[in-house]
Amino acid sequence: MFNLDAAVCTDVGKVRNNNEDNYYLCGKYKADTSQNNALLADQRAAAGALYSVCDGMGGAEKGELASLIAVQSLQGCIISEFQSKMTQKIMQINLDICNEIQKNGGVRIGSTLAALCVDNNRAMACNLGDSRVYYLHAGALRQISVDHNEAQSMVNMGLVSKEQARHQKEKHRLTQHLGIFPDEMIIEPYFSEEINLEAGDKFLLCSDGLTDMLDDLEIQQILQKDLPAEQLAKALTDAAVAAGGKDNCTVLVVTVKDAATASAKLPITKRVPLIVGGVAGGIVLVCVALWGSRVQSYNKGLAYIESGSYQQALNTLSKVNYKDSTALCEDLRTYLQAIELQSSADYEGAAALFENLGDFADSSSQLQLCLQAISTADKQSQYDTAVGYMESADYANARKIFLSLRDYQDSATKADLCTHLQQEAQYNDAVKAEKKSDYEAAYRIYAELGDYLDSTARAEECRYQYAVQLMEQGEYKTARIHFLSLGTYEDSKDKAAECEELVNQATPETAQKEASPKTKSDE
Repeated sequence: MFNLDAAVCTDVGKVRNNNEDNYYLCGKYKADTSQNNALLADQRAAAGALYSVCDGMGGAEKGELASLIAVQSLQGCIISEFQSKMTQKIMQINLDICNEIQKNGGVRIGSTLAALCVDNNRAMACNLGDSRVYYLHAGALRQISVDHNEAQSMVNMGLVSKEQARHQKEKHRLTQHLGIFPDEMIIEPYFSEEINLEAGDKFLLCSDGLTDMLDDLEIQQILQKDLPAEQLAKALTDAAVAAGGKDNCTVLVVTVKDAATASAKLPITKRVPLIVGGVAGGIVLVCVALWGSRVQSYNKGLAYIESGSYQQALNTLSKVNYKDSTALCEDLRTYLQAIELQSSADYEGAAALFENLGDFADSSSQLQLCLQAISTADKQSQYDTAVGYMESADYANARKIFLSLRDYQDSATKADLCTHLQQEAQYNDAVKAEKKSDYEAAYRIYAELGDYLDSTARAEECRYQYAVQLMEQGEYKTARIHFLSLGTYEDSKDKAAECEELVNQATPETAQKEASPKTKSDE
């Protein structure tokens, strides 16, 4: 039997006023719904342990009540009964929440639920809604729950990729959750396959307050660290809050510790009744035993691959010369090398290896994670460049880059800020030019600013003053054009007529001078 090091961290985030999330940590949960932040740890033997995260919905209508109803109804069970008992429990919780809705005049509340049962050497996950369960094995992270939302439905239909789904507004429209009346829909919780545990395995249960802020690769990089569950849960929560903290965030980490005592080994072969005598009979029995051992080891290696235990699969298959075991070992070595490169942030090297592996194990999904990391690194470089432009007051170039990054981090917000700062800087330049009687520069800047503050009115005034300056300098034709453009502003019409009269009165010599472009000698 294994030991379990578990911890949960919940945080209200930077935007919400109340924390609607709740958790179940082997009997412990947040009984006080007004408590916004908490960090708890728990260590125990892996015997019927149950963990859960619930994300309440309802906002001002008290979504935290729904998540409390969910967690306070839970209790541990053995894994062979997990699916049947958890299904019954979920149906009862759903009914309890629906009854609460009716008591409150039909005001809707609801909750997601993600749960994990760990019993002896096995584990199984269950979920309803978009709260997730992840499994980290041999450094590789994979989601073992299923998102019940419209964005995932779009992925299933091939309309968008998984990465694109992260940015779809439909990701917050749940297709299943607790708090749905039976006449509206029969809820169907998802159950994962059973997982055979190994020491060092880690599980993560979380609300979307984590996954909306961090992608799978960022989560994997933190979860890979050799830290107690309490520190990992806190690190993941802190990272989500630092990335924006747009929602309540609850993170529950379970680490499998200490290998159980070796279970009794199965006999290498079953006795085969062969009627063979003497030395020949002994040789036959030995050959049968060796062949049986080889087949058993090969099948065991395949089972390890299926469960994600790649190092154990390699250790097992490398001792077997049967069927395609040699080719499988090569793929396993390449896969483990790719995981190591990925862990050391050499995403390009890892991507090349995962691509060569094709559909071996989860190489395709790991390849996508690496490509995403490469893209993220490129975006981060561009983001840092834009921040540099911003700090040096080059708001125009900064804004262009932030706009190209769109949804990356806070690029959209920074683009808006750059627009504001650029307008503010231009406005100040126009004011300075106006004070220096450089009305041409001032009016052109104000005109470019459009409806920013009083720029439109100032543009007209400065253009008028610029036209007066031109008139005073004898540039009647140019002055007349500006006065005509000003329309009914002040006495612009009269000034335009006066300029026209002065042009007509000008001597042919003067008219010629006005009509001719200036030469270097004129200047």
